[in-house]
Amino acid sequence: MAPIEKVWRIPLLRLRVNDVSSEGSTAFFTHVNTTVLLKEAVAGVLNALYTPDTIPTQYLPSVRSVTLVLRSMGGIAYTTGSEIDDDHKEIHFSTDYIGSIPLERVKHEILGVVRHEMVHCWQYNGFGTCPGGLIEGIADYVRLRDGFSPPHWTRGGKNWDEGYQHTAYFLEWCEQKYGPDFVKRLNGYLKDNKYSPKIWKDLSNGLTVQDLWREYKQQYRFEACDVASNHSHSDHNEAEEEQEEMVEEDEEDGRNTHNKMVKCESSEDESVDVVGREEANEDSQTVIRDNEHKLGLDHQDWEEDWLPEEKEALFLRHRLQKTFLPNDQKPKVDV
Repeated sequence: MAPIEKVWRIPLLRLRVNDVSSEGSTAFFTHVNTTVLLKEAVAGVLNALYTPDTIPTQYLPSVRSVTLVLRSMGGIAYTTGSEIDDDHKEIHFSTDYIGSIPLERVKHEILGVVRHEMVHCWQYNGFGTCPGGLIEGIADYVRLRDGFSPPHWTRGGKNWDEGYQHTAYFLEWCEQKYGPDFVKRLNGYLKDNKYSPKIWKDLSNGLTVQDLWREYKQQYRFEACDVASNHSHSDHNEAEEEQEEMVEEDEEDGRNTHNKMVKCESSEDESVDVVGREEANEDSQTVIRDNEHKLGLDHQDWEEDWLPEEKEALFLRHRLQKTFLPNDQKPKVDV
């Protein structure tokens, strides 16, 4: 087996301990080798989120160093970027928590917590738009995948993005159903794109995330706890997904109409230009009629002499901003 450093680029690894004599620090150094712990955590995370044979080094997030900080604090652990440079990551781990872990579980729990936090050093988040439950779910998925889940974890949850182990088990099921690269592809999408519900359709041959969640719950039979609440939450999420997809469709319609008009205007053949303008105007009127129906607007919201492009701009602004302009205010549109 090739050394870890030959497969993945391992960043500079550091350790900072605020009190080496604390009970938690003593338990930490008694049960783990820090060098091995951090190197294996980096390799495990990169193996779960990336493929060395197909993804070049520059594709990986820029992480120049990872510092494990052992200190007294509330909670368990968290990951952050350095105050000077976000490429330098810090994992803060509570020695108070480590000192409270039953002796027989100390090593396993340390390995699991560090593996979870190391994910946050390397995963993508869709430019900050990814749901927090999915971010934490991916981290716990890697912990689960690598065999470090604690004994109290169980399948369940009211919704797919509840986070942590609930989302982790759901992602594990998605991997089993749609292939071992499911989470890798999900993470890769979030590198170059903002989060969108349509990614689940792309990864699952057309099913929404709510479709997948329902199928997952039915398979493992854990949906009985609060059916009414789950149904309400599910309907709310589906409505949000449908609304977002409608916005994307409207924007695409607007772009297509604009592109058609630009193409016609650049044509040297005047007959093509006239036909193209008529087709573009018809497309624009179709967008307007569709948006009238979706938004519940009537022709009192604009002046009769407005061009179709101006009316379309008004509808798109209403759709995106969810506000109505005064009747006497024209949007400024370059036509």
